[in-house]
Amino acid sequence: MRFVSTNLAGWDLIRSTDHPSRVRRFSCCCLLAVAVPLMLLVPPSAVAQQRHVVPREPWGCYFGGQSVTLNYLTAAPIRSDDRLAWTVAVRDQVVARRETTVQPDRDEPERLSIEIELPVAKPGVVLPLTVVVSLNGREVHRKPLWVFPDDPFADSRTISRPALDQADIALFDPEKKTAEQFEQWKIPFAGLRNVDAITALDEGVLIIGEGVSFRDYRALPAIMAEAAARGVAVICLAPSGGAMAIPGAEGSELPPPGRLSLRRNDVIRQFDERFDSESWSSDGRLVASRIRLTGERTGITGEVSIDDESTGERGWPWFEAEFPGGGRLVVCGFAIIDQWDSNPTPRYLLAHLLTRVLDGTESVNDVSRTSPAKGPLR
Repeated sequence: MRFVSTNLAGWDLIRSTDHPSRVRRFSCCCLLAVAVPLMLLVPPSAVAQQRHVVPREPWGCYFGGQSVTLNYLTAAPIRSDDRLAWTVAVRDQVVARRETTVQPDRDEPERLSIEIELPVAKPGVVLPLTVVVSLNGREVHRKPLWVFPDDPFADSRTISRPALDQADIALFDPEKKTAEQFEQWKIPFAGLRNVDAITALDEGVLIIGEGVSFRDYRALPAIMAEAAARGVAVICLAPSGGAMAIPGAEGSELPPPGRLSLRRNDVIRQFDERFDSESWSSDGRLVASRIRLTGERTGITGEVSIDDESTGERGWPWFEAEFPGGGRLVVCGFAIIDQWDSNPTPRYLLAHLLTRVLDGTESVNDVSRTSPAKGPLR
C-alpha cells in the first residue's frame, strides 16, 4: 500500500491512493482531534452571544401609558450567568435603559421576558418606539413599536370629532355589542329597530353591528346590497353565519356593482402601514369570520364561515362592492368590536373606514400605503 505525504496551509495530510475510505475515516478523526479542543476554549458567554432571538408577540401596536411584557424565544436555553439588557428609544432618543442577570424559566428555558413602561401618547400623536434587546453585550433583536392614544378620532388621518358629530350614521345592531361601544366612545348613530327600516335609507352610512347572523335575517344581505346601489355606504361588521348573494354574479337579481373585490389581512395595512395585520392579542383572534364563495343552483353564493382552526384561511375576511351611484357595501370579517380594547388597530381601522366612506375618498384598492391619502374631514 502506497502513501503520499503533502502539505496544505501548514497541515501535513496523509492520503492513500489505494484505500480512499481509510483516508476519509482518518481525516474525520484528525478534524475531531483539532475541533474539540478548540470548542472547549470558547467561553460559554461567546456561545450565548451567537444565539438567535425572535419575538413571541407578532404585534407592535400598543396603547400608551401602560406596562407591557415583551417575550422572546432563543435558539438555546438561557444560562443563569447570562446578562440581559434592553433600551427603549423614542424617535432615536433613548428614554429607558436596563440591565439584569437572567433567571431561566424551568418550564421554558429558551424564553426571555422584559417589562417596559410605555409613554403616554398625546391625542392625535402616535409615538414611534424602538426596543433593542442585548444578550451578554451583543444586540440580538431590534423591534419597532407604535404607541397610540386611546381616541382614534383625534388622529389627523381620520375624521375629526366635529365632523363625526355631524355624520349621518344609522346602526342596525341586534347583538347590541356595537351600540355599546359606540355609546361609550361617543360615536353618534340612529338606531334601527328592524331590517325594513333600511329600505327607507337613500344616503349616509349604514352599519350592521358585529355578530349578526344572516340565518336569522335572511333578507338582510339583499337589502344591504340594494341600499348600497341607492348610494348608501354600508358597513357590515363580522357576520356570524348564514350566506349572502353576490351582487352581479350569475343568477343574482341584485344590482351589479362597478367593482367587486375580495381581500385578506393585507387590506388592514392598506389603511395605515403601522397597523397590525397578523394578530391583535394573545388569543390570536383577528379574523372573526370569512366569506367563502360556493356554487349553488341559483348561482354563486358567499357563505359566512366562522374563523377557526378547521376553516384555516379559506375564504376572505374583506368583501367590498362599489356601485356606480357612489354607494358601497363592505363586509368586514375582522373582530373590530370584540377586540376593541386589546389593540389600537381595531378601533383605528374602523375610524379610517368611516373616514373613507364619509369623506367620499377612493376605495382601499386605489390607495397606496406610500402615498398620502386625501385629507379627511376636519
